[in-house]
Amino acid sequence: MAARTGRHLQRYNQDHRLVVGCIPYRYKINGKNGRPEPEDDLEVLVISSKKSEAMMFPKGGWEVDESVEEAASRESLEEAGVLGNVEMSVAEAREVCTQWWMKEALEILVDRLKSPTHKQEN
Repeated sequence: MAARTGRHLQRYNQDHRLVVGCIPYRYKINGKNGRPEPEDDLEVLVISSKKSEAMMFPKGGWEVDESVEEAASRESLEEAGVLGNVEMSVAEAREVCTQWWMKEALEILVDRLKSPTHKQEN
């Protein structure tokens, strides 16, 4: 997959460019009592920014010819494949991700992984 360039296909909502992203994650061990625990056993992938030393989740522009899922997948591949990455615990990610919406997305992920519905499905 070739990285896309330019903004001529970008989606906008009024004056704001729409972006998509992912929180790539994995469980690092089998977990306590045979079940992984999101707070202790979950690692997330964050990438470094080209513009600063900020760490963030892979994200980027959502283009008009893509579904939100396709755009998020493409951005994760482009961003995480091009920039350096670090696997870290949820607690570490909370500290290094400075943007509020990234922290909020991380909390939503952890809450979903803790939910009884998710545990029944796995």
